[in-house]
Amino acid sequence: MKGAFVQDKGQITILLVDPANQTLDHNAAILHEMGFFNHLQAENGSEALAMVNNFGPELIVAEQDTPMINGLTLLRLVREQDTPEEETVFVLYGQNLTSRQVAQAGRIGVNAIISTPCSEETFKARIDEALHPPQEPDDEKVEELYDLSVHQINDGKLDLALDTCQSILDIH
Repeated sequence: MKGAFVQDKGQITILLVDPANQTLDHNAAILHEMGFFNHLQAENGSEALAMVNNFGPELIVAEQDTPMINGLTLLRLVREQDTPEEETVFVLYGQNLTSRQVAQAGRIGVNAIISTPCSEETFKARIDEALHPPQEPDDEKVEELYDLSVHQINDGKLDLALDTCQSILDIH
């Protein structure tokens, strides 16, 4: 995930993608209520992709059924451009999403899926979950082991550091 989430919410660039202007405006209003003020809007996938390339948004909230490039294809194209250090948060939404579409989105790397129509509370909760996913217990253990290995390396205890790194690999 891009490091922008350490910043103030108002500084995060969000790209909203939907063919309906009314939905774009509604979603922007919800995000504004949440404290996100920097929104870009695209009515189709091609326009969205150009905005991704030009502005590098940290969060994309896209309707599945968009003209030219649909939400899943946009997700795939964004993931191809992402680096391990900087992954764009991607939320896909739509009405009547099929289990195949949901599974495909999961394989590609979607951060959240919203089935619409939904309440504003549900929309807000899914956006928040995408931006701040709960940590797995194993992730906390890995972070502790990583910190320990760094200290061991700095102290010249390379054999111990190697064993600690092996423990990280065993967890994953």
